[in-house]
Amino acid sequence: MPYPRYFHLVKKLWPVVIVSWIAAYLSYMILFFVSGYASLYFAYDFDIAAYFGLSGVIYLTPPEHPDWTFDAVVTVLLSKPLAAFFLGLSSIVALLLIKCRNTFWFYFFVWMAIWGFNLSLGAVVDDAIFKVGTYAVAEVMNFSLPAIIISGFVSAYLLYLLGVIIARFYLQYIKGVTFYTEKRRFLAISLTIVFPWISVGLLSFSSWIPAISAIELSRFAIAVVIIAPMYFVKESPGTQQTYSCAKPGWMDVLSVLPLFFFVVWIILKLFDHIVLG
Repeated sequence: MPYPRYFHLVKKLWPVVIVSWIAAYLSYMILFFVSGYASLYFAYDFDIAAYFGLSGVIYLTPPEHPDWTFDAVVTVLLSKPLAAFFLGLSSIVALLLIKCRNTFWFYFFVWMAIWGFNLSLGAVVDDAIFKVGTYAVAEVMNFSLPAIIISGFVSAYLLYLLGVIIARFYLQYIKGVTFYTEKRRFLAISLTIVFPWISVGLLSFSSWIPAISAIELSRFAIAVVIIAPMYFVKESPGTQQTYSCAKPGWMDVLSVLPLFFFVVWIILKLFDHIVLG
C-alpha cells in the first residue's frame, strides 16, 4: 500500500518542514522591514509624509502634491523593489559560494531569494497590471503602454528563469537526503516549499482580514512563477551530495549577471537624475 510509505515520508519530513517554515517567515519579515524602511527613509528625505505599518509603507502626501517631484517618485517608489532585489540576488550568490551544510541556512537563503525576487520583479508585474506603485515611475518617465506591457512580460520571464535557478539549488540539495526519490519529489516540494509559502502568506494577511485587497493577493500569488519550476525542472546528473549546496552550471551564473548590471544601470541613471538633474 502506498499510503503507509507516504505517511512514513511525511513523518521524516516534518522537522524539515518546520525549519523551512521558520526560515520562510524570518526571511519574509527581514525583507518586509528592510525594503519598507528603505522606502520610508527616502520618503522623509524628499519631505514625503509617510508611515510604516503592518500593511507596508503608507504615503500621506497626496500624489498631486508638488513634493512628489520626478526625483521623489523615482527614488521613493523604486527603493523598495531595489532593496528586495539586492537581498534576493545576494542570497543566490550565497548559495553559489557557501557550502550550506546547515539545513536552516540553506532554506533561509532559498526563501530570501524567493521573497526577494517576488517583492521586486513580481511587484513590477503586479504594479503594471493594477497601475499602482512602480507604475507611477513608468508614467513620469513617459513610458508608452506597449513599453510597460513588454516590461511586465520581461519581468515575469526573468522571474521564471530565477525560479529555475532556485529549483536546481533545491533539487541538488534534497536529492542527497536518504529518503528522497524522484517519485517523492511532488510531496517533498509541497511540504517543504508550498506549505510554508501558503502558511506564511496567510499569517502575514491575518491582520488585514477581511480587508485584503486583490492587489496584495496577486502580489503574493505571483510567487507561483518562482516556485513552479521546482516540480518539473530536470535533476542534474552527477553524484549525490548530502546536505550541501551544490553549485549549478556557470550558465546559471551568467544568466543572473544581466539582471545585476540592469539594476546597476538603473541606480546610475537614478543618481544622474538626482545629483545632476
